[in-house]
Amino acid sequence: MERCKMETQKVKTVKISDVNEPYQTIDVSDYDSLYIDGYRFPCEANGRDCDVSLKAPQRFGGMIDCLGKKVSFNSDEERMAVNLLKRINYYKLSVFTKLLEEDERSFTRLLELYEFDVFLKQELVPILKEIENLFKANLTYYLVNNYEQLSKEQKDGTVIIQNDPAGGHHSSEFYLDYGIYGADKMKVDKMLSQFAENVTKKRTKELYINHHIKNYGGHIPFWVLVETLTFGEIIRFYSYLSKEIRKKWRDGFFEVEVIKENEIEWLKTLQFLRNDCAHDNRLYGRTFNFTPELHFDDMKLIFGEEEANLSLMRKRSVPIEKHEKYDEIKTTIEKSKKTLFTGLVIIRYFMEAFPGGKNKNWNEFLERLDETIKSKKIPNRRIGFRNNWKEVLKIK
Repeated sequence: MERCKMETQKVKTVKISDVNEPYQTIDVSDYDSLYIDGYRFPCEANGRDCDVSLKAPQRFGGMIDCLGKKVSFNSDEERMAVNLLKRINYYKLSVFTKLLEEDERSFTRLLELYEFDVFLKQELVPILKEIENLFKANLTYYLVNNYEQLSKEQKDGTVIIQNDPAGGHHSSEFYLDYGIYGADKMKVDKMLSQFAENVTKKRTKELYINHHIKNYGGHIPFWVLVETLTFGEIIRFYSYLSKEIRKKWRDGFFEVEVIKENEIEWLKTLQFLRNDCAHDNRLYGRTFNFTPELHFDDMKLIFGEEEANLSLMRKRSVPIEKHEKYDEIKTTIEKSKKTLFTGLVIIRYFMEAFPGGKNKNWNEFLERLDETIKSKKIPNRRIGFRNNWKEVLKIK
């Protein structure tokens, strides 16, 4: 009887992709049980019915033969290629064949492009990490030390933080006060749940987290919490803060006015670059997912005064569609915003904001970049550079 009962149970099946966030209600009133289904292989092909067999795995000789259809080899280059393929995946290397010019399709040239891409990531990782650490440290210091003051200050007759800190929130746990946020409560709930999950999962791995859980009853000060957050998570937290709090922090931190106008968008641009570097994704010849706004002075340096003025008019919703060059200029500018060069422009501004100055470090990186571009004969267009790129990127 028991087995028969189990076989006739009504089971509600839900994909894990539909329930991977907290604070959801799933109606199972018409079912006996709930089954959470995971992702499966083969992956969904969007309804396409493909009847193509997978390629057979290749040994090193076969990989060289495949590369040989796209680039030329001499005997020394073949040995170099085999040694390289023992260290990196075939596709990580072969993608650079698509970025070769028609008159330079040798393995040596392919290797130069790959090495330039490695150089970019090796140089940018420590720079982006410095910016991330600066952002986390300075934002943490400001918020934990100014929480109570912000709760008392008046702006246009209203309190900046609506909740009274005396209502139970210690200044080190200001992030639990919903009065600091501009985002809706559901978004904040989900974010804090993710943060608590980060802490819980790292409890057995990080002594400083376990120390606070054991000795402070699970209360986590923000200066501990922030060390468990990724760059993307701390940017998300910052973007959820009220406009008034964000303005007070950035006005006191950034001396460069243009950052204040675009700080969230620019931080997300740095996050994209940071993630690509951390995951060893290709930077050379890449079209990125970011399209940050550029400062007018940079637009003039990069594109010229006429183009910069047209872009500014478009931003201010001035009707300019009838301008004979509008479509061409618009396409050029939008493409340029998706390049590595635009990412470097954004980095330059944040480097200028470093206390104590990091100008020398940044300018020294530009010299190394210039030398590498010249020695490896890297075409500027593949990384979105103009002829005057050093003038635009250099910190005076």
